[in-house]
Amino acid sequence: MSLEVLIFLLGQLSAVALQLLVSRLALRREQRKEAWIRRLNSYENFYRASTQLIDLFQANVEVPQSSAWESIADARKAAYDASSYDPGNPGRTARMREVSLDLVRLSQAEQRSTDTLDRLRNEAEQIRTSF
Repeated sequence: MSLEVLIFLLGQLSAVALQLLVSRLALRREQRKEAWIRRLNSYENFYRASTQLIDLFQANVEVPQSSAWESIADARKAAYDASSYDPGNPGRTARMREVSLDLVRLSQAEQRSTDTLDRLRNEAEQIRTSF
């Protein structure tokens, strides 16, 4: 085998190795980007679902149980999604679950304290801004 053929083969092997490296790095970048988007969506979905229900409770609107449970289910799902997509912040995701449980309790209550509703709204906003 001549030296030129050997150099050609080594060049081809290094080109293939470089191509594999570049594609693997691009895949990792896309995976990180997708994970960040999923985290963001979890926090946004939680905020939207919880504040939507809190706004209705604050307006003293009679919320049908099916609508209330739909918002609560969305908030709880977002809280659990956030806990799996954002394992680095267990305290924040635990607060999300607590707020969603408070929404369950409020949906069952006949009287809703404005202080409690304000506290839950502030917590939902703090969770969103802390992201």
